[in-house]
Amino acid sequence: LECYYLLNTDQTAAIGWVHNLNAYWENHYYVNNQHENYLGCASPGAQSIALDGLLPGTDYQVTWFPTRMNMTALPADHNDETQTGTVTLDLSSLPFNGIYSWPANDNLDTLRSDYAFMIHALPELRMMPVAGSDSALAPLGWDFSLFPNPTTGELNVLLPEGSPVNLSIMDVAGREVFQTDGLSEGMHRLDLRDLVPGAYSVRATSGAASKTKLLIKR
Repeated sequence: LECYYLLNTDQTAAIGWVHNLNAYWENHYYVNNQHENYLGCASPGAQSIALDGLLPGTDYQVTWFPTRMNMTALPADHNDETQTGTVTLDLSSLPFNGIYSWPANDNLDTLRSDYAFMIHALPELRMMPVAGSDSALAPLGWDFSLFPNPTTGELNVLLPEGSPVNLSIMDVAGREVFQTDGLSEGMHRLDLRDLVPGAYSVRATSGAASKTKLLIKR
């Protein structure tokens, strides 16, 4: 098997193409002008391949896509819950084969030699879920500020007067990646250079007051 794939910047998603190396054009020939032989396209020795480079500690889903028009037969989508940062593409539900068939379906779904795929983190979130309503939790006028936003590393947090504030930062999967408690009013500088680029939610909590803001790390 061969596989080519692209990772996004925060290593939580990938798109790619996997191919049976035995399906090579020099192995094909025509018996006559209506009958093409695919017998030279042998099944591969394995029906799975492991891809590394993804963010560890995360479950992933593999979704399959056609590579040409009228292609309908695809492997079953599956999850990889090893959380190792290595995702295995499992083709066993519709393996690559070396079978030829003519003239059924114009040879499109009978010879399976390549698939396209997408890998994304689970759960697939369109936005960060926030428990409760910020407007109900935060007293009128209670707010905090983040700058610069987007940031490349250092983040300034300006906190209002009142009780000490607990600050937490969560990634798009809801994991807490930074947390500090008991911050007093005024300006605080946070070193976020170790965070991977991406979108984060910053939640400030002080007693009954709580508010969440979006942070972009470049």
